[in-house]
Amino acid sequence: MSLRIGLFALLLLTFFNGQAVQAQSYNSRVVVIGEDSDANAIPRNTEAYSRVVSVIQNQLSEAGYFVVDEQLLSERLGISYKTTRRRQDFVAPLQAANTTTDPLIRSRLAFVFSIIPIVQDMSVTRQIRVRVSGEIYDLATLRMLRSTEVVSKKATIVPLDEQLCNNVCVSEAIGEQARSIADHVAQELALKLSNIIQEDHLSNIVELSLNGFEKLATIKLVRALRATDEIKGLDLLSVDGSTRIYSVELTKDIAFLEEEVLISLADSGTDLESVTTNLSTSSLSIVLSAAKSEPLLLIVKNFSSSETRIITTSLINNFGASNVKLGIQGPTKRTFRVYSDGSTIELEQIASGIAEEIGAFETAITESSVTIEAIKSHLPTRVFDLGNRSDATVVQNALSRLNFYSGVSDGIWGTGSKIALKRFKSENMEGRNDSVWDLETQALIFRLAPPNG
Repeated sequence: MSLRIGLFALLLLTFFNGQAVQAQSYNSRVVVIGEDSDANAIPRNTEAYSRVVSVIQNQLSEAGYFVVDEQLLSERLGISYKTTRRRQDFVAPLQAANTTTDPLIRSRLAFVFSIIPIVQDMSVTRQIRVRVSGEIYDLATLRMLRSTEVVSKKATIVPLDEQLCNNVCVSEAIGEQARSIADHVAQELALKLSNIIQEDHLSNIVELSLNGFEKLATIKLVRALRATDEIKGLDLLSVDGSTRIYSVELTKDIAFLEEEVLISLADSGTDLESVTTNLSTSSLSIVLSAAKSEPLLLIVKNFSSSETRIITTSLINNFGASNVKLGIQGPTKRTFRVYSDGSTIELEQIASGIAEEIGAFETAITESSVTIEAIKSHLPTRVFDLGNRSDATVVQNALSRLNFYSGVSDGIWGTGSKIALKRFKSENMEGRNDSVWDLETQALIFRLAPPNG
């Protein structure tokens, strides 16, 4: 016998733990509230309702759910209810609990129940039973998902004579009956909530607007979305030019729909830089802008990193950040892709105006590219030997004029000279943080501080 009891307890614990996992995996908040639209129900402001809610809170808490009751709704959203309202009028305001941004009470499901006494008069006594019946609603769609009903099996016997058992006595008996079956109500509720979640009965109905897509591209996208397991329905609502609006039923939130649309567009080869999305809690708008023309290339050579940054900033100011993209780059070379309706001649004029503020330069232009190169024709072509005191003195003087070397220009290439060279390269040759001397480094230093200057 003890073994059976132990096994039963283990199964019960496993059941509630499973409920907890399912509840946490979807939405752990459930609105539980009483109503009295049934003419036979006791008034919803009767204490029996709060007793039932209290028991349900405790039971569902063990199953991993958080119960949002009327008091919490009133405090956080200002929702309050009067007695004897129609069921549909009672449920509709609960949508606020689904659309609120308050994380404490944001809920997808609600259990709305009534307490109905079953009174049978005998010769000298009165038998009282209670029926608790309710319905589970999807607050996103106001769709009724499940109903439940529990009737007390054992009656409470009270005297028929009102002098022996008045209305207060009867109300107390009804309250005790309701409380006695509240455990069964909570168990059924937990099981049905779990089934709803496991069977994917919950779905969101959202609006999807597609604008600027060709008809064939739209058809391919819609087919891809319909093949997604989480999308249960996709219906065309209206067509206006290149704008198509759909109603989408899905078991995930709307952010999932946005992800699926963008992934499908990327898979089909659509440039996502030309796609704009606008997301709300109930609608998603996807706009495809006109494709950008082929970019013009601007090649910048032999400018220092700081000078290149000046050129980059000026390009962005002239063409806009979204129309200037960095391409191939090296220590002294940058290639920019510039999206513009103008010609390379106009790009050359703008780039030349920028370069004039920096120093001497040469330009070369083709049908699709402009090259701007800092002038260095007057610079030495041989690589200076830093082991030679005469050559080293020239380099030290150049670094001194650039404010990187503060020592004596004595032609002895020691630690101070190496540190100065490393600082220069770190600040002016992106990606070069060393003290290696080569023709590329020499060309940049002598351009910025000519040896005969």
